[in-house]
Amino acid sequence: MENALDLLDIDLPSTLDAVQLVELIMAAQNGSMKELAILARIYTSFNSPLREKIPDIFFRHLDPSKVPSKPKSNIAGIIEGVEEGRAFWSLYGLGKLARPLRESGLETDLCGQELVKAWPRIFKWSEYLYTSRVQPPSTNRPHHTSETPSRCGDIRAVIVSSWCSLVLSVSTKQVILKTPGVVGLAARMWIFENASDLSTPSDGILLGSSLLGLLSGDGDSDLAALDDIMSAAGGDVDKLAQTALSRLKMAIKSPHFSYHAEDGIFILQFITGLCLPKPQAKIHETFLNHGAISVCIKLLIQIASVFNATTFNAVPDSAGLGKLMFMAFQFLSRSLEATTGVPWVTEAINAGLLTALVECSSIYGDVEPGDCMVVWSIITHIVPKYLVYYSVIEAMDAMLLQLERTDRYLSLRKTKAGEVFDRLLRLTSWRFAVAGQFKQLYKQGTLCWNPQCRKVDTRKSFRRCAKCCFALYCSKECQIAHWKEFGHRTECHEISNSYTGEFVPSRDWQFIQNLNMYEACRSMPYLKQLAAEEHPGIPLDELTITIDYTETPTAFHVDIHSELVKSHPHVYNFPEYDEYRPDEPKDSTFIIGLVPNGSASTRLHHLRFDGIWSLKEKPMKNLGGRLLLDRVEENTQARWRLYTGTS
Repeated sequence: MENALDLLDIDLPSTLDAVQLVELIMAAQNGSMKELAILARIYTSFNSPLREKIPDIFFRHLDPSKVPSKPKSNIAGIIEGVEEGRAFWSLYGLGKLARPLRESGLETDLCGQELVKAWPRIFKWSEYLYTSRVQPPSTNRPHHTSETPSRCGDIRAVIVSSWCSLVLSVSTKQVILKTPGVVGLAARMWIFENASDLSTPSDGILLGSSLLGLLSGDGDSDLAALDDIMSAAGGDVDKLAQTALSRLKMAIKSPHFSYHAEDGIFILQFITGLCLPKPQAKIHETFLNHGAISVCIKLLIQIASVFNATTFNAVPDSAGLGKLMFMAFQFLSRSLEATTGVPWVTEAINAGLLTALVECSSIYGDVEPGDCMVVWSIITHIVPKYLVYYSVIEAMDAMLLQLERTDRYLSLRKTKAGEVFDRLLRLTSWRFAVAGQFKQLYKQGTLCWNPQCRKVDTRKSFRRCAKCCFALYCSKECQIAHWKEFGHRTECHEISNSYTGEFVPSRDWQFIQNLNMYEACRSMPYLKQLAAEEHPGIPLDELTITIDYTETPTAFHVDIHSELVKSHPHVYNFPEYDEYRPDEPKDSTFIIGLVPNGSASTRLHHLRFDGIWSLKEKPMKNLGGRLLLDRVEENTQARWRLYTGTS
């Protein structure tokens, strides 16, 4: 017998009169392969109620007792035998329901309990056709010859679409999710999908990513599904990440990218665990390491280009694209907070995060307010709190200077959204000015870490701690004293193990110390007010200033140092400064900076400054007699004018 898939290429009748229609249905019901194939391809155009009765014919031809115990041929992509052919075309007919049901956005119980009853036979035939004709279970790659890749793709696509139709029935989905091996088989169909399926969708067939998205449940069922997906990939998370991201890249380039991109984003969220009650941090980080953030930003810019080419209402499936935009921003928002956040925030900015936010601004008015808050949180909360890292500040400055000349950016700043951006611009301009001054000082000079010395000189005059590569000393004697007497033995271990150069340059550590000083100087009137209100009568040199950069806007606190140590001994106990020496200044104060360190925790940066409370009366010894706050304020205004294009 000829391959039943050859009937995919036959011409369909242009019109059918009543007699021809009855003859077609009767022949298909009696098992004629050609008529069954024609009926499966055209019945969705029939009027109701005739259309609703046709699936009964397909159910009848999916007899589980006729599933072969082993393949009749070793040639993949070839469907041999009458029963195999009837099963294929019956699945094809059921699959034709998937796209119209999905496009309508309806969850339906089409055919009532008939689908529930038919599911076991559908699954049995699907499993047989896939494992025998597309990918045998003993292999880890598609099982087809160079002559039949498209036919293997046809079989897989038909199975996927038929399942998509079934899952759209609420009652059937519950039964499907309880069937062992369902998600595993769906994952295999997705992993080994042909790349060409994305660029040339045929006859309304949906993709494996659509099926995995529809199979998602909640809670324990999703965790079990993730285990099935991992098993289908042989436990290879890198393979999963590469597959998911490559499909999403192809979807972005596809002229019909709307559905495929939505599926791709959902798969990204699902497999990385962001849709699950318990996030899968290791899997998520693997996806980030393979460029998930950059791909999402490219997707957002593509969505914006579609909308900006015309009006919102004129865009096909505008609501779907709006939802897609929100899902992409949601993935970005959660990713930027994940694990060690600094590299991902920097990558996002360099990849065009601000451009995506500006370009998508024309859509914000058509998105639900709650969804829009997810978008705005990126620039009102996430990015601002990471503007304590030198690398993030440099990336922000470069992107803002690119944006300030674009028409859409200038238009955005005149809207309500412009207020949000203005706050970000003001913070960035201040931090960049501090960074610029720090860079100048970093080149010109630094100070010895030995608290008894604090000598200021050029960097080349200092020796560096070989273990943490951060602490600097003017002499070997100062290095030994700091190690033995002032606690660098403990601090060195913390720096080299908890805050390594693998993710964040050590330069950032020193910059944060510098920023602590500038922020304290800038907020000195407020800090003195806090000290007077909360700790009246307590000498200022006994207080500790805490600057919490993880809050937006930045929060300031003043506490009695001895009480902080008692209440949080493992956090605020700095042994290198606990014992005062006779020659040590009595008016030195701890300034502590709390900075974000991804989702894991916050990090605490501390340094003792001399004369901080009497700022206006005498210069600060820690900067070698240089008081630079006024200069930084001038540079802040200059940078603001550059960002905003004002004179």
